[in-house]
Amino acid sequence: IHNWADGESIVPVAKEDNILKKEWGLEGNFVFEYSGNMGLAHEFDLIFSAASALKANKNITFLFIGDGAQKVLLEKKAREDSMENIVFKPYQERNMLKESLGVGDVHFISLNPKLEGLIVPSKFYGIIASGRPSLFIGDKNGEISNLIFHNKCGYYLEKNDSEGLVHLINEIIKSKEEIYCFSKNARKAFDQKFAMPIALKKWVQILNNL
Repeated sequence: IHNWADGESIVPVAKEDNILKKEWGLEGNFVFEYSGNMGLAHEFDLIFSAASALKANKNITFLFIGDGAQKVLLEKKAREDSMENIVFKPYQERNMLKESLGVGDVHFISLNPKLEGLIVPSKFYGIIASGRPSLFIGDKNGEISNLIFHNKCGYYLEKNDSEGLVHLINEIIKSKEEIYCFSKNARKAFDQKFAMPIALKKWVQILNNL
């Protein structure tokens, strides 16, 4: 049984209607977002390498929302490398989750390949509920990679391919039609497979059978 998200409180929000995007001064920028726990299981070196290579492009923003064991180190690295294209924001109130997830045009998901099979980044389910594509960095044969592939709702890239990530980012920002399709596919997949009532029904069936 897959994880799930609350598809009634997390819904797609149009960029022009997103109050956080306006409040944070990100209107007009293409935003790659990482939302959630910045923990030890997650890989950020590749994202920061790409952000450094692309920092001359003022139209691209790398947005990190949340907290975790690596956040202080990541903030320090961004300051030391003068990466003004990286923005940090704290966790947002639950009633603002649809807006905070809706700020990003594409969402990063990362997982150390050594932990594949032990951890599933549950942020994926909130991302697709918000109707946003994912860009997964990790095991290309892992669970999230397969979900992205079979539901046609984003991209995946193996760890340590920094040149590949820079190239992919440059291609993504030029692919408006693809982003639109992946966004629609994301919410469609959520409604059909990953909404909370679907998962809870499966749990009830299992428990009743016991």
